[in-house]
Amino acid sequence: MLRAFGGSLKKDILSSVAFACLVCCTCLLLFIVVYTSWRAPKGVTLAPAPSAILAAQPNSAEARSAGVLVVVAAEAWDGYPRNLDSKMLPLEITIRNNSGYRLALRYKDFLLESTNGHRYIDIPYVAPYSNYSYPNLGFWPDFVWGPPDWVHFGNYSGYMQRIYLPTQSMLRKEIPEGVVASGSSVTGFLYFQKLATSNKQQGVIAFKATLLDPTREHELGSVSIPFVERQG
Repeated sequence: MLRAFGGSLKKDILSSVAFACLVCCTCLLLFIVVYTSWRAPKGVTLAPAPSAILAAQPNSAEARSAGVLVVVAAEAWDGYPRNLDSKMLPLEITIRNNSGYRLALRYKDFLLESTNGHRYIDIPYVAPYSNYSYPNLGFWPDFVWGPPDWVHFGNYSGYMQRIYLPTQSMLRKEIPEGVVASGSSVTGFLYFQKLATSNKQQGVIAFKATLLDPTREHELGSVSIPFVERQG
């Protein structure tokens, strides 16, 4: 009987040890996955060029035109995935409209252009009219602009599928198309194509925005904010 009890106790101890090892291995694997995701190599990102007008936010620059202030912050992404800049370039954009006119926001009016003429286009994830989370952003005046530019959206649908994005965090943080009233401001992210890795060929990369009054179908002005490449 004592032998049977000892054998049972031994089995229980071995089972407990095996279970503890399994838990430890699972926790270690989980830690490795999380740590690898957190410390994943960053891609090429941007920093304000020496000629840029620096803004208050770290690694950001600004420009004004026709009463509109545009601030662009690089390396401001704090959502999921943490290593988003290894797949594309997220830029946080703040627009303060004091022009006296309404200001249109259209994805195709934003781009990055290098001194060698290479252009990086904003990749839209949030469809037009999805501006419920932006109280200062009005709906599109259809009688002026017509339907959303679905062609611009469709051009990058294949690219989006290949990189398995967007995430819910990206959708929540992106600026949707709309209209910013005079005296209002809006902040959110635009997502651009991943930068090429050759620093020497790119030179200065300018963030460019065309500022439009949708009511009068009139261009208020434009801004160009110079950046340079920086390896993340």
